[in-house]
Formats: sequence, structure tokens, C-alpha cells
Amino acid sequence: MNKKIKLAGCSAIFVCAISMLALGLNQPCKSQMLGGNYNNLILIETEEVKNEFEYKDSIIGPVVKAKVTYSRPNEEDATPVHYETLWLHGWQTLGCRRLNELRLGNGQSAIQVKHKSGYGSLPEGEAAAKAILRVFVDMYAQKHAVTTIIVPDESIGYILNQMPRAGFNPGPKSKPDVPVYSLIVIPVSTASGSEHQVLYYSPGSGGG
Repeated sequence: MNKKIKLAGCSAIFVCAISMLALGLNQPCKSQMLGGNYNNLILIETEEVKNEFEYKDSIIGPVVKAKVTYSRPNEEDATPVHYETLWLHGWQTLGCRRLNELRLGNGQSAIQVKHKSGYGSLPEGEAAAKAILRVFVDMYAQKHAVTTIIVPDESIGYILNQMPRAGFNPGPKSKPDVPVYSLIVIPVSTASGSEHQVLYYSPGSGGG
């Protein structure tokens, strides 16, 4: 297995010019239990870690580790693949260890976030937003459509508040009277399905 370690230089360019693909599935699948029809599941698991990238008089902290794996949830014997591990502080990517290539199968894909703490702290929510966007860009570079992003109920506010920094802004949840023009449209839902938000990408609107 070819391991690549990169520090700081792992940041992705959040400028996408790829239209959202609208695909339909006719047969029900196990992935519906998580709120959608998709063939690939990209899982981001966050955890606050102590004593990493910290030293005397360091201003870095808290540090959140995000483990990114992907799998085919409709296949009985599919083993999740560890794609990469990220270390983040707020909106900053401190480190990245790439373990495998991103080799997704055909069909639609979903990104899901889980928090190690179980309740989702503010640092975990901020780091999850950054990790989502990094993975999102990696997927679109390979022309994989993101059907939905599933986030914990307790941290959806933290995550959505970070998205405008990359040009993703909330818009109407239903068909508006005036058409909304956007290169990319992403539906975000909580794990319970109790809350939904639609994000529209606007080039040049991001803050960093």
C-alpha cells in the first residue's frame, strides 16, 4: 500500500465548474435506511484529539482528526476502504495522510458525517464542514455526483455556518417562483431526517 503524507499543502481549490447530475434509481436499496438512494457511501468520522500538533506556547488547538472511508452499502461483503485521515483546526487543514486512491463505483454517492463524541462539539462541526468540502471536490474531480450529505442532528448548524466560506449558500428548499441558477446544488439532511437544507454554489462568494 502506497502511503503519502502531506502537511498543510493538502488544501483543495474549491472552484467547481461541474453541473449537478440528476440520476434516478428504480430499485430500493439498503442505503435508503440512511435517507437516500445511492450506491457509494463516503463516511467522515471526526474526533477531537489531544497533544497532536501542540507544543509549548502553541496556539493550535483544539485539533480534530477526521477519518474518511468509502464503501458500497448495498453489497453484503463490501469492506470499507480507508481513503485518508485529516487533521484540522477550525478551517485550517494541518495534516493529511492519504492511504488509498478514491475508487468509487458507478451510481450516486452520499457523504455522511459521524462524531466520535456522539454529541458533536463546535470544533468537530467546523472540521466536518472542511472535510466534507475537501472530499466533495475530490469526488467531482472524478465526475462523481453527490446525491446528499447526511450530518448529525446536533451539529447541522455548526456545519452549515461554515459552508458559505467555500461558496455554498443556503437557498429555497422547494421550487422558487424565480429560478435559482447555480453550478452545483447539494441537499443536506440530518441523520434523523427531521431537518433539510439545500446549498447552492456561487463562484466567488466564498470567504476562504
